[in-house]
Amino acid sequence: MAIPGWLWPPDDTPVDQRLDTAQLESATDVFALCSDSTRLEILVSLSTDGPLSYSQLRADTSVDDKGRFNYHLRQMSRLIERTDGNYTLSSEGKQLTEALLGDDSILEPK
Repeated sequence: MAIPGWLWPPDDTPVDQRLDTAQLESATDVFALCSDSTRLEILVSLSTDGPLSYSQLRADTSVDDKGRFNYHLRQMSRLIERTDGNYTLSSEGKQLTEALLGDDSILEPK
């Protein structure tokens, strides 16, 4: 998987301009959010169909347990916004899903 530029600088970036510890921790947090298939389902659904109401978003995923679904929504507050009763991707969420679903998508079967 190619690491999005907003998470990691190109190889030719001078050492003094590379990510510091706080930035690396932020990138690690984003990768942790993407490590669960339910969260990826939610991101893909919002990317392809959003904005969606809670019930539409839940119906788009394979999660039957409401509590489990709510847990994952809370975990993804950095990547998802709720506006006027609908869920959408935040700017960071859009960047991430574009990287995940782009032409070189890691989500496509090989």
